Amino acid sequence: MNAASAPIPPVVQARPPASIARRIVDALGSMRLAVWTMLFFGILTWAGTLAQKDLGLYVVQRDFFESFFVRWDTGVEVADKFVLKIPLPGGYLLMLVMFVNLVVGGMLRVRWSARNIGILITQRRFDDANARIDEIAKRDPKNVLPYQLRGEVALARGDVPAAESAYRKMVEFAPTVPAGYLGLARIKTQRNAIDDAIAALQEGERAIPDNNSLTAARAELLSRAGRTDDSIAAYETLVKRAPDDEVFANNLAYQLIESKGDKASLERALALTTRFKSSSNPGYLDTLGWAHYKLGQYAEAAPVLERSVQLAPDAPLLQLHLGMALYKSGNTVKGQELVNKALGSNAKLPGADEARKLISQG
Repeated sequence: MNAASAPIPPVVQARPPASIARRIVDALGSMRLAVWTMLFFGILTWAGTLAQKDLGLYVVQRDFFESFFVRWDTGVEVADKFVLKIPLPGGYLLMLVMFVNLVVGGMLRVRWSARNIGILITQRRFDDANARIDEIAKRDPKNVLPYQLRGEVALARGDVPAAESAYRKMVEFAPTVPAGYLGLARIKTQRNAIDDAIAALQEGERAIPDNNSLTAARAELLSRAGRTDDSIAAYETLVKRAPDDEVFANNLAYQLIESKGDKASLERALALTTRFKSSSNPGYLDTLGWAHYKLGQYAEAAPVLERSVQLAPDAPLLQLHLGMALYKSGNTVKGQELVNKALGSNAKLPGADEARKLISQG
């Protein structure tokens, strides 16, 4: 091919380089920054959890999460008398970065549309939300999500019959998905039809025999309905399925303490909660301490309950339990002070009459 017949290459106009300001905006609103922020949040949480063993909950909260930077003392000696300390961004800094990332990425770079159904519900744009749900269902007819979303939209709208219909259709469409049964139970609970809610959950358990979320919801409703033995039986099932689950163990123990109270039940409760000795959860510590108290082990109960109150100083029930334990273990002045403080909160406290009777004796 000679020069005369050679094709002329197309003219490609060079794209002007992005300004520094644009680059900064893109970086601040990027998904990459969001991912790195979440990664550091995970590392910080992991490091803080490890540090709780030596520093305690409040120190860790202050140094790791209420700060901009933290030097994590790993306790690992890498050389003679040299302990490895790793600098990490603190909770305040990570939250600030996440806030900026959300503002820049969400408000300046993302085009608002009907894609986010949750936002549409929040804005009470229910017709737009339903239209978007219909698009999802049309695009993917086998997707169970539209059934659940229709129920959520109907509930937000206040159309309870439509919500119940949506969840019933979800159950028929996907009988092995627990969300449909949980949705039906929630609606029936709102109507104060507790027995019907329990029946909906039992229907789900027959379809999905080993689903813990359904059994846990049923155990809670049984307790609310005053069917204590059935609730305890449901929690026993959960503990058998998931022996390491602390929530199930705690709830079963508390039911045994408050609803049964016989020595065998109290000893069972203590056995379930002994694992909480080193816990930083005030509720778990309270259950352990209360088991000791009910067994007459006041000297063991008081220090555990004291740690519980230290972690949740404004909880009247925890104050009540600690006050009673202190009173029984000989510290009547402090015990009576805490009991009166708890009773003065006007909160509805189980065991309040027992506490009044106790401090009136002396």
